[in-house]
Amino acid sequence: FGVAWCLRGLGTLLADEGEAVRAAQVWAATQAIADEGGLSFAEMPSDYEMKVEQVRDSLGPDEFERLWSEGGELRHEDAARLALGRLDS
Repeated sequence: FGVAWCLRGLGTLLADEGEAVRAAQVWAATQAIADEGGLSFAEMPSDYEMKVEQVRDSLGPDEFERLWSEGGELRHEDAARLALGRLDS
């Protein structure tokens, strides 16, 4: 749960920084991790749903769905690398 929660937060930070593409992919990977583990974020307060809709609107629905699909296929390690990519430069 901790990995998924951290990645979800990093996705939100990416969205706030205008990194909509990476945010969508990281969120999709987060959802895949949560689904695999039977985890739910429903009880956790956040503005996640609003942020996802903002990113969807900025990318357009087709591009968002494509990126979401790609992100959902990422391994946990690759999702973390994507989320932290700015630290590598």
